[in-house]
Amino acid sequence: MKPKSWQPITVSKNYNYKKSMSKITPTSIAKVAKLSKLSLRQGDDEVVINKINTVLDLSDELQALPTQGVNLFDGWRKNTIRDLRKDTPSLNQSQYEKTRTNIINLFPNSKDNLLVVEGIFENS
Repeated sequence: MKPKSWQPITVSKNYNYKKSMSKITPTSIAKVAKLSKLSLRQGDDEVVINKINTVLDLSDELQALPTQGVNLFDGWRKNTIRDLRKDTPSLNQSQYEKTRTNIINLFPNSKDNLLVVEGIFENS
């Protein structure tokens, strides 16, 4: 299956980006707890409300920042694989083989020049 090609996000021009986020209330916390089948101890709802409202306040601050003229995708994938440095081997072939052999010899179990490790999956 081929992956979908990248498409820019289209947002309705009528969407109000500057709209303030709603505050969380004890009623909304109770509804979410009931829907998610979570139980809150007495007093936990206030802690949760304060934490969520703090995040919503930060979101309001971010929405208040001037973003006119800023392209949504500025900085998007500026560093592609072509921009990365070329790897250069630090060891020649004989040094590499010697280092590899030393590592294999230090390992408790090996077979055919490979490390043998204990399986992590159960056979069913």
